[in-house]
Amino acid sequence: MNRQALVLSLIGMLLAAAAAWWFFENFEHRVEEKDVGFHGEASRNDFLAAERFLEKFGMQIESLPTILDLKKMPQHNDVLFIPTGRYDLATQKMTELLNWVEQGGHLIVRARRPSRSGIKMDDELFASLGVETHTQKDNSLFETENRAVIDVQVNDKIENKKVEFDKNVWLQDVGENDLSWQVDGANGSHLLEYHLGDGYVTLLSDIEFLDNDAIAEHDHASFLYTMVHIDNTNRRIWIIRNDDMPSLLSMLKDKAPATLILLGVLILFWLWYTTRRFGPLQPAPKMARRSLREHITSSGFYQWRNHNRTELFVSARTALQEQIAQTRPLWAKLDEMKLAGKLGKIAAIPSDQVLSVLQAQQADKEVEFTQFIEILSVIRKRL
Repeated sequence: MNRQALVLSLIGMLLAAAAAWWFFENFEHRVEEKDVGFHGEASRNDFLAAERFLEKFGMQIESLPTILDLKKMPQHNDVLFIPTGRYDLATQKMTELLNWVEQGGHLIVRARRPSRSGIKMDDELFASLGVETHTQKDNSLFETENRAVIDVQVNDKIENKKVEFDKNVWLQDVGENDLSWQVDGANGSHLLEYHLGDGYVTLLSDIEFLDNDAIAEHDHASFLYTMVHIDNTNRRIWIIRNDDMPSLLSMLKDKAPATLILLGVLILFWLWYTTRRFGPLQPAPKMARRSLREHITSSGFYQWRNHNRTELFVSARTALQEQIAQTRPLWAKLDEMKLAGKLGKIAAIPSDQVLSVLQAQQADKEVEFTQFIEILSVIRKRL
């Protein structure tokens, strides 16, 4: 290593050391916790934490994806919790639920929320109980800062609960049903519970305080325990998690199994029919031979694309000379000047132009090549 290379190496090492010192002086290793949301079952079930909480007290949980998965009504002393908009709840099913309540069941539902565009959906269940749902008419309906903590009074034996409700949604009792429990906020009621027959119907204006990310705040978990144990009896809890329509396959399986069986038989018959062959195989058609003219034309295009114009011109002139030797053999012995005169006379082309074609050694330019080929073509047609 010469002296200059050694100096450059030392300078590079000093710069690297200075860069490393500056990096460690201005940066440090730091660990930050970042919320990545829920995973697994918690990402599919917004009320999984509430279910786990109730299970700790010996309660049995039946969690169903939709109301359509409820094949038969729960026992008369059970609780049915529907924290959805109930858009897949038909009128017949709603009547069946109210009849089940009168026989001793406890139904807990929430009010339907308007869409972000402000469209409000009619709620037959709330209307049948004489309850109206009111919302604040502004664009802040779905903002978290509009939630308010309410001091909920249960009864004299149970201490008050602090529960966070959306203050922009409230309920109003305009019916004549027996109201057994009521939770009021600044604008109106957030909970209305009615005693129907031997059972109860609990209507909530908001249910977000029972989500996985909110159940641990304030007294939400304790309020849930109180809400499902109003009569101080242990009950089985049925939770309907989503509003959804069943797939066509599941509907056919439940309502029309014979149709599925018939469809399967038809598919099997079609597969059998399409795999059968009658008679010999039809021979593949033979490929027609391409004409010699196509090969010549393709060869000419290949030469043209590769700028071999001189070769093409010489080939065309040679073909003319062969034609002259066959049709007019005496002309083949003439010199180029006399031959040019005779060819120019029969083709009506000046003899000097014909002579230039006969004496040309190359044709690299496109215009020159075109003129030469045109003269040769006219002469060949007149011979």
